[in-house]
Amino acid sequence: MKTTRFFTRPYIIIIMLYIASIINYLDRAAISLSMVYISKDISISVFEKGMVFSAFSLGYLPFNFLGGFLSDKISPQKLFGICILLWSILSGLTGATVSLWQLLVIRFLFGMSEGPLSSNVNKIVNNIFNNKESVTWVSIVDSATPIGTALAGILIPALAMKFSWRISFIVIMILGLIWSGLWKFVFREFDELDSEKLDKRNLLSNNKQKFKISKQQANLFIGITSCYFLYNLLLYFLISWFPVYLVKVKTLNPSDLMILESLPWLFGSSAMLIGGIFARKLTLKNTSLNSKYLKMIRFCLICSSVSTILLGLVRVYWEIFVLITLCVVALYFTGGLYWGVINETFSAQKVGTMGGMMHGFANLATILGPLVVGTIVQTTGQYITAFSFIGLIGIILLIFSKFLLRETKD
Repeated sequence: MKTTRFFTRPYIIIIMLYIASIINYLDRAAISLSMVYISKDISISVFEKGMVFSAFSLGYLPFNFLGGFLSDKISPQKLFGICILLWSILSGLTGATVSLWQLLVIRFLFGMSEGPLSSNVNKIVNNIFNNKESVTWVSIVDSATPIGTALAGILIPALAMKFSWRISFIVIMILGLIWSGLWKFVFREFDELDSEKLDKRNLLSNNKQKFKISKQQANLFIGITSCYFLYNLLLYFLISWFPVYLVKVKTLNPSDLMILESLPWLFGSSAMLIGGIFARKLTLKNTSLNSKYLKMIRFCLICSSVSTILLGLVRVYWEIFVLITLCVVALYFTGGLYWGVINETFSAQKVGTMGGMMHGFANLATILGPLVVGTIVQTTGQYITAFSFIGLIGIILLIFSKFLLRETKD
């Protein structure tokens, strides 16, 4: 699809997706930043905190698969809009819970509504931009997620202290509902004929082609999925348990907590943008893209794994700040590259399904990670063991992925 002006339809979609990503990660961070207040209000144990973090992922994971599959079959734009609407309502209901079981059920349903979002973003971007550009635009959209986390680090503690932890989820619901109305308006004002034609062409191609995957594609898929599993393991640990650690163990004052929960994520947003632009430079050089992407991913993940181990050992505030910034920046630099590997490896007719499968398998980390960390902390009474465990798992997974992909070449 050709565009001649900035405010033509494809760029409006990118702006809308960018804003949706910010709102989305406001809630992701809000639940962990509010957990200290929630645990006092509802009275839940350390292990039960892990259950709450994992309840979201239990609903989220199966709908990663389903959402990716559906994005190849129906309009991903319409599916995305429906999911955001449901997600917004459930965010508001989170602030209305009065018991652990209510919280678990609502966060489970919330995960279901959010499950299709990432694969649908990739599918939408892949539809409106050519394959060589898609990784850059996905990186731009995803660079909004750490901004959401950073804003949450400032807004959520302030709202919780001045009003109540419940207010923050009501605010997020209102933002989501406003976005949903604008999204509907955009697609009422702009003709969807081109998108619908593209969806029909993809569906027709799917009907003519058998869904076959070569051994090389399968190996690459397993390798990139294991890397994305580690990405989610590290990222969700930093979003879920790390703020709890800062409050409970480091007993940081609100101003110091706001800095640690905002500035590193803003740097992470810049890193993801730079990573997307760098990936675009690689496409212009016609290099072996998957090979280059994988080298960048592994290097950044080893930096994040080592930083996570060291985070459990340092005591000085500025050391914590440096390490968390390094960890977040290294992670987010690769944020769009996983989707780039999928887009480079599989045809447009398979991108949604394979992206959903990668996202689903990788998000097992967001279920297992919080539960394992909660068990370790409750059993040992120490967070250092949990930091070391997460970092060592990362190193093991990187060795595994390197062994699996040693014969994979573009």
